[in-house]
Amino acid sequence: MTQQQFPKHERLHENKAITTLFEQGNSFFIYPFKVFVRENKNAEKPTLRLLISISKKRFKRAVLRNRIKRLTREGWRQNKHTLLSVCTVKESTIDVALIYTATQLHSFKEIQKKITVILRQITEQYEISEKNTD
Repeated sequence: MTQQQFPKHERLHENKAITTLFEQGNSFFIYPFKVFVRENKNAEKPTLRLLISISKKRFKRAVLRNRIKRLTREGWRQNKHTLLSVCTVKESTIDVALIYTATQLHSFKEIQKKITVILRQITEQYEISEKNTD
């Protein structure tokens, strides 16, 4: 049984790490999220870190921004185990930024489905890169 928690060490909050993620990371788009991903192989402890961002310009009220963050965090928390296993096998840290780009609030089912697609794509990307290095 995997632990379905989202502790502080899995949250991306350091300015330096965030800057390098946006400058050096790879990005792709799966509606309603723009996704930035970066792998750090020189990690002390292999982990998976997440940053969630919602535009204040699109959602003026903090209540809606916080709701979207909660739904996104919950979808991530329930499905992160596949990518977390890749982190432990490769002994690296993977930083992920999810930027919500839609102009309206989506249901939890829709957000969760998109997060599973995002996690599957990131997992496949790092599994393929692992096979190419062998």
